[in-house]
Amino acid sequence: ADDAGARRLCLLADGRSYAAVKGGLLDERLRVWQGPAVCAFNDAEFSDADFEGICRVGASGKRGDASKIGQYGLGFNATYHLSDVVSFVSRDRLCVFDPHEAHLPGNLPGLQLKLGDEELSRYSTQLAPFEAAAAAFG
Repeated sequence: ADDAGARRLCLLADGRSYAAVKGGLLDERLRVWQGPAVCAFNDAEFSDADFEGICRVGASGKRGDASKIGQYGLGFNATYHLSDVVSFVSRDRLCVFDPHEAHLPGNLPGLQLKLGDEELSRYSTQLAPFEAAAAAFG
């Protein structure tokens, strides 16, 4: 958040589960990751370079830039202390990371999905925690 210039950062311990509705997930194996959750919100958006960089886990493009917290290549990796599957929405994209390759379609280690109207409808259960967090954060 700091590297992206966020002015606001909020954390929410969301005890709700969003797994009751059948369907609407990228993969049914993700149902166990539909809450409870720790949700973080900030008012910055990922740049194209950020989306590209986050796919190179541990190989930070910020290395050597003393003005960036992410210069050490560890920033996002810290999220794996909270969860084995980490996801976020920025701009028009949903990103999900599963380094154990156990919960995503085709056992992928991660994916980015561009969210158009069709995807918003098709993956409504997957996106429900994000909508609830957005409503809580205002």
